[in-house]
Amino acid sequence: MSLLAVPIIALIALIISVLCLVILFVLLTRYKAKLAVCESQSQANELLINNLQLANDKFNLAIHELSIQQEKSLTENTLVSKQLEHRIKAQQSQLNTQQDLIAQLQTDHGDDKFYSRAIKLAKIGADIEEIVAECELPHAEVEMLISVYQKKIQD
Repeated sequence: MSLLAVPIIALIALIISVLCLVILFVLLTRYKAKLAVCESQSQANELLINNLQLANDKFNLAIHELSIQQEKSLTENTLVSKQLEHRIKAQQSQLNTQQDLIAQLQTDHGDDKFYSRAIKLAKIGADIEEIVAECELPHAEVEMLISVYQKKIQD
């Protein structure tokens, strides 16, 4: 081998070494760029996860508050329902009492017709016997009606 061949081989080896270094540098730069992109995506994903966890926590808190509010509403509705039931029973009792009174008044109203007729007859000056016969009232009551209503007419 000649002396000239050794420096050429060394030069070729040096060139190959430099090319390998350049290739490694380019690959390392690309790797760093990809690594930077991956780290950026990882940070973005972590930020997104944190935001989702925050939103989930807020959602769970809102659900809890709504649950508490619903329990309060249910308690209030139960109380109002019981009060309304009590009022309905009281109203029903009053209605039954009033219906009984109405029924009693309707049965008693028959006697009132006789008294109303007797008062009318007394006001127009009918005598005792006529009123007793027409209204079927006792003689003493008719005398009292005549004394009260004929005095009003005279006054």
